[in-house]
Amino acid sequence: MLFRSPVATWEIDLDQWRELIDVTLTGVFVTVKAAIPPMIAAGNGGSITLTSSGAALISGGGFADYKAAKSGLLSLTRTLASELAGHFIRVNAICPTAVDTPMIQNETLYRSFRPDLPNPGREDVKAGFQTMNLLPIPWVDAADVSNAIVWLASDAARYITGVTLPVDAGNQHK
Repeated sequence: MLFRSPVATWEIDLDQWRELIDVTLTGVFVTVKAAIPPMIAAGNGGSITLTSSGAALISGGGFADYKAAKSGLLSLTRTLASELAGHFIRVNAICPTAVDTPMIQNETLYRSFRPDLPNPGREDVKAGFQTMNLLPIPWVDAADVSNAIVWLASDAARYITGVTLPVDAGNQHK
């Protein structure tokens, strides 16, 4: 999914809303629905980490469909953690800030950050992205998110379940 320019909630096209919810929330539901019964049957416990977004933790206008879907994942995380704890299956969520991937590194999002430029690029939007984080960085690397997931799945986090782990450079505190 590539980001698009933010629009007011009432201006979101209904088909666009449905597609985003279907992919981002319903797609995760379908995945865990398929994965959980074999995990329970195996009797080995396990770990599930859902990827939400820092956008689910902060307020602000625009992207209501995305924020609603990602917030729904946090509720799904807590519900599954409660339902699966007796099977020693841990369920957690991560909430990254902007991640250096094509989802944010694209012309449409560049233009929403810098409408004053005819052809904004990566360097032109760094300062705008950096204003979202407490730490002086514009975005995190995909490896930062992967490392958090690996940790949550590891024995080092064996008693952690039902939590939301921000990988957000302080984004939620702005």
